[in-house]
Amino acid sequence: SDNTSPLRGRNFNRESSSSALEMVNTIGLQHTNTMQHSLTPDSTATPHNLTSVERFKLVLSLWPYTIPLFTVYAAEYMLQAGVWSAIGFPISSSNSRAQFYHYSNWTYQAGVFLSRSSGKMWSASMPILWLMPFLQVSNLYFFWLDSIHHFWYNYYLLLPCFFAGLLGGGVYVQGYS
Repeated sequence: SDNTSPLRGRNFNRESSSSALEMVNTIGLQHTNTMQHSLTPDSTATPHNLTSVERFKLVLSLWPYTIPLFTVYAAEYMLQAGVWSAIGFPISSSNSRAQFYHYSNWTYQAGVFLSRSSGKMWSASMPILWLMPFLQVSNLYFFWLDSIHHFWYNYYLLLPCFFAGLLGGGVYVQGYS
């Protein structure tokens, strides 16, 4: 039923367009009197002009950006909700764990603030955008191992918390730009 779609076989990537809306607008879809889509050079398309199949294809074309975003946020959630709550100096004190949790989240937020407010100063390539979630998952693995084995167990652990914030904010800015 959608064999006449101008989106059929079109390859969307970061190099060909910088945003999903620009991708739609460059196609230039417009309804004709026969209710089929046709390409016209001066028409502008909106997501409202697309069929359900075309919208689905457009959403699927965004996977290079959504996978890094989902991965970095899942790792951050596990860090904040799980691993950081198990770290404290000494570990046996619930007040120490609460204090580290408090400081780690403030340090994380400082990293997010810095990366989001300065994120437009550089543009990450697609490999860098995919490297950042890998580093965040590595950060999660590091904190998880440290919470078990206590090999680096002092307030200098706030430095990797800041790094986690830099990564999270960086993927957010670069994924949406």
